[in-house]
Amino acid sequence: MAKRKRKVFKPSGPIVIVRWLDAYHDANPDADDLKKPGYVLESCGYLVANTRTHIKIAMEVDPAVTNAGRERTTIPKSLVIEYFVINPKDVFTEDNISSSE
Repeated sequence: MAKRKRKVFKPSGPIVIVRWLDAYHDANPDADDLKKPGYVLESCGYLVANTRTHIKIAMEVDPAVTNAGRERTTIPKSLVIEYFVINPKDVFTEDNISSSE
């Protein structure tokens, strides 16, 4: 069987991984809860907004609509510990996306 080539495309925006400090949350907080540290989380997705105060990432985007996306997470910049921008060229190549189906 001949190899079927898959189309390689340019993503609609930067893809990022963000390590950040999420606030502690409890539906029924008490005084001790105020002393608990937040949670360190890692979130990843398309960077759809980057403002002075926050960044917003989305799991899915519509390439035809600017700053739109589904499953969005807004992260205050003051809580960002570190971030990493994924370069799709480092992940996807013609060799590793081609299929022998």
